[in-house]
Amino acid sequence: MMSARHPNPPGLLPFPQRNEMARLDAQISYILMCVSLLISPLGLVSPWFWWLCALIWVCGGVWTVIKKPEAYQTVIEDHYTNVINVFQISVGLIAGGSALVWALEAWHVLFLSWLWLMFRLGVGVVKLTLFRPYYASESESSKPAS
Repeated sequence: MMSARHPNPPGLLPFPQRNEMARLDAQISYILMCVSLLISPLGLVSPWFWWLCALIWVCGGVWTVIKKPEAYQTVIEDHYTNVINVFQISVGLIAGGSALVWALEAWHVLFLSWLWLMFRLGVGVVKLTLFRPYYASESESSKPAS
């Protein structure tokens, strides 16, 4: 809870620096997760790529969870919510898709999961580059700040 006497919660940077640090941390999260998705097709060539992708993916998710409190009340706080949601949903999608591949040689669930994850992360990267909140509609984000 913020008050007039304490404009910044204890332990947090002032707003200009907090916005920039939150943006940098969100970029690191997106980079780790996108790199993991981009090299994941190499898992078809050699199985150790799957472990590398999983390690990078988990690093991106954990980085986001750790850094989210530092983005409190910044413009891009909801990017952290997006990445955490994508990370949590991906655990279920990848586990289910892997079980189907193992049982039925059905790769379509993993492929559709990969497309969905790339779409969500790609939209996030574009909106972060434009310094816009993830969940703001286009009409809200195109309004001039007053």
